[in-house]
Amino acid sequence: MVEKIKIPKVSASLKEWARFAAMAPRGVVVSVYGKIIKKEIDAEIIKIMEARIFSFDRVFAYFCADDIFGGVIEVKPRATNSEIKEQIKKEGVAFPCLVVEKNPLLSGGGWFRGIAINPKLVISGVITEAIDFAKAEAVVRENDLSLLVPEDVEALNNGKMECVSELFRIFNTSINNRRYWLDAKIGADQVVWTIGNPCKFSGMPLENAKAAIIAKL
Repeated sequence: MVEKIKIPKVSASLKEWARFAAMAPRGVVVSVYGKIIKKEIDAEIIKIMEARIFSFDRVFAYFCADDIFGGVIEVKPRATNSEIKEQIKKEGVAFPCLVVEKNPLLSGGGWFRGIAINPKLVISGVITEAIDFAKAEAVVRENDLSLLVPEDVEALNNGKMECVSELFRIFNTSINNRRYWLDAKIGADQVVWTIGNPCKFSGMPLENAKAAIIAKL
């Protein structure tokens, strides 16, 4: 039986809040965070919540023959980003391709490492909560990932976005119609990609600006 994680009281200990932030579904953590930041609450609790919200969840990915992906690549435990990309090139799989890290104890799945759009572009994480650019850079750097560039967006828009969106929806991290940071500039402004109909690029002044993240290996 799966244990239900209760929402702590505002007066609860840091230990209780840390357990909640680590174990509750991401959507619940985000919802609670949106409510408590409006209240007088220990700054350490806010930090604990933000550590989960502004992070890439490590999830277990199951797959089957009729999956939405062109193929599946299983990489060795703790494979580096460069090793993963090299394996994708060698195996010559169909795209989009799900990339999982082998788990010797469980068959039919593995720890999610990304979805390969092509041999060079592997989407590996999404943070849908708005975040300032400096924090976004720090988050992707700490996870040995990178922000997308405009050329990556063009590759995604070439018939792959639907599959990528479906993957992250399955993992309870939906790619929503909002702005996402890109590693590019227009003059002094940082480029953001607004997903929707139509998808478009624009420059956004960094002061007080926030957007979500889609990161790649």
